[in-house]
Amino acid sequence: MVKLFISLFLSILSFNVYSQSVTFTYSSAGGGSTLCSPAVVNFTPVSTGNLIGYTWYFGNGQTSNSAIPSMTYASGTYVVKLVAVFDNVALETVQTLVVNPGITVDLSGTTNYICKLDTVGFTALTTTPNVNYLYNFNDGSQPITSTNNNITHNYTSFGLFYTSVKATNVFGCTGTDSVLVEVKKPPIVGNVTPVNGCAPINANFNSQVTIPGGSTVTNYAWSFGDGTAIINTNTPVVSHPYTDSGNFVPTLTITTSQGCTNTFTFSDLNYGLQPQIVNAYPKQLTYCGNEAAEFVGIANFATSYKWEFGDGSIQFTNDTTITHKYNLLGIQTVRVTPINNECEGTPYTITVNIIGVIASYKYANTCVAKNTFSFINTSQGNQSFKEWIFGDGSPNVYTTNAIRTYPPYGVFNTMLIIGDDITGCRDSIEYPIYT
Repeated sequence: MVKLFISLFLSILSFNVYSQSVTFTYSSAGGGSTLCSPAVVNFTPVSTGNLIGYTWYFGNGQTSNSAIPSMTYASGTYVVKLVAVFDNVALETVQTLVVNPGITVDLSGTTNYICKLDTVGFTALTTTPNVNYLYNFNDGSQPITSTNNNITHNYTSFGLFYTSVKATNVFGCTGTDSVLVEVKKPPIVGNVTPVNGCAPINANFNSQVTIPGGSTVTNYAWSFGDGTAIINTNTPVVSHPYTDSGNFVPTLTITTSQGCTNTFTFSDLNYGLQPQIVNAYPKQLTYCGNEAAEFVGIANFATSYKWEFGDGSIQFTNDTTITHKYNLLGIQTVRVTPINNECEGTPYTITVNIIGVIASYKYANTCVAKNTFSFINTSQGNQSFKEWIFGDGSPNVYTTNAIRTYPPYGVFNTMLIIGDDITGCRDSIEYPIYT
């Protein structure tokens, strides 16, 4: 009986031991099966049964009790052991890791800026020998594979290009680097003052040019837009006299010691001959307040006129006549300035008298009686006659102010008519009322 029990116990124990198994997988953090230093390796246990504990020995003197640990390795060979603890037994498994020498690459170019379509040389420096290089110029050309760490490339278009290299050593480890190459004509920043005024006038030009290192500007060619130019000069700053009126578009073309060129167009220049008023007057000396006053201005060389009507309003016209409706009674001082192509002449002052009346009124209702409106007369002038028209068919009212109760719904066109018996002027104004 005792022998039978011992035999049964050993059978059960043997079954428990052999029903548990453990191993582990590993991979680099960057993916792939090749391990390259410095390699960050992720470990994952693979087991049957219920694991309750872990002890990792990474082969580099470090350990961990994490279920899924990571370890960073330099190049070399490492024996990694996992001791896995189950409910009734502890098992261990061992694997050997080979971490290959990694590679870094440093890419540099003979220049990072060329100002014409040209060739640039590149050098890739690496930390291990026997390297293959994959160059990509990102300008539409095909990538190039080479064992040479020096290479040249001819750029056939302008733009910004990130040239990159991928270096691969004999172990399959890779490193990448890139440099930016800018292919563009030399940028020019320029300005000119003044851009408008009266001829004859001196225009002052200045410019700044950005060019690659080791290069110089060998020529500034100025064209002033008036048929004159300075073709050969080494100065970025010039002055030029304009003796006639007109619109001018000056340009600057530069040439560098590398044979690069670029052209800059300045702001349009507008210069004119100073005009003088020959005659300016209102067509009438007086106007009723309801009328638009009409003015005439005539000047030699004038292409336009600036009218300041004395009430804060300003208008420009290309014609010699203009009209303006005033909102104030009394004598108004009007100033007209002739202009020739942005060149202002001497202003000329005239006056006009606005007489009679100018109609205006305010209206409001209340929250208590929303369809009852009060009308307040705010008209200007001697009001010999006043007439309110309410637009609802009710009789007209001839008082200074008025009150009217409207039907609860509708739209009504109200009007105030006023007259001055002294001047014979009349005026009216109307507003719609909504109830």
